[in-house]
Amino acid sequence: MARRFGARVDVSDGCISIRRGGEKPGRVACDSRDHRIIMAYTVAAMALSCDLEIREPGHVAKSYPSFFGDLRALLGNGLRTIL
Repeated sequence: MARRFGARVDVSDGCISIRRGGEKPGRVACDSRDHRIIMAYTVAAMALSCDLEIREPGHVAKSYPSFFGDLRALLGNGLRTIL
């Protein structure tokens, strides 16, 4: 996931190193059906000010049905996720 957001990821000797990459992407697509991954992508995209396309956002309802509504209530128009 970090690589899709432009980070450099190195794995060696049982350690993971994640560093800022070059340019961050303008837009990232999330095609996962896993509610945890969808929520993680959403938070990462917000932190990096990237547009995010979530192909199946309804899967979030499995664990947090009001996830997107709660984010909108907290952030107002700061939530730029494309649903």
